[in-house]
Amino acid sequence: HCVIWLRNTPSSDEILCLLVGEEFRDKIRKFISRNIRAYLPGLEDAASVAAIPKDKEVSYNRPPNPASPDYLANLEDFELRVARMEQIHTCRVGRCLKYNKHGSLQCKRRAPFPTSQEDFVEPTGEWGPKRLHEYVNGWNPAVTINARCNNDIKLLTNGEQTRAITFYI
Repeated sequence: HCVIWLRNTPSSDEILCLLVGEEFRDKIRKFISRNIRAYLPGLEDAASVAAIPKDKEVSYNRPPNPASPDYLANLEDFELRVARMEQIHTCRVGRCLKYNKHGSLQCKRRAPFPTSQEDFVEPTGEWGPKRLHEYVNGWNPAVTINARCNNDIKLLTNGEQTRAITFYI
């Protein structure tokens, strides 16, 4: 686990004030589109995910060669294969399904995740990446491609979220 604090980032109180403005929320949406994913073509629903062949060895492969003439296409395919293997959440008893205070099984990872047709940022600080399939865990493209492992990324827009994630880590 790690927390990355971006240089010159406003404080959580300042962010709450800035979130009221559409211009600032648009900057955050652009940040999300570049750095946080929960969708690629092929990850629309359970059936489309199942249609992507499982490649258990993808985590042991090198990322595509940037000198390759097909680099961008290879990179997109590689990211999709890693996301297919590492970012699809499956709830299981004893793994993430735990009994809540009412005696019902509940996913401690909070799956199913909310879906959205596009990246969004609300004035309240609520945000999310485009996600069509509710069991796709969000990821950072650079970490996914280079580390080839399950990863999760959160954008902290208020003090409460920051405290919660700091306590978790």
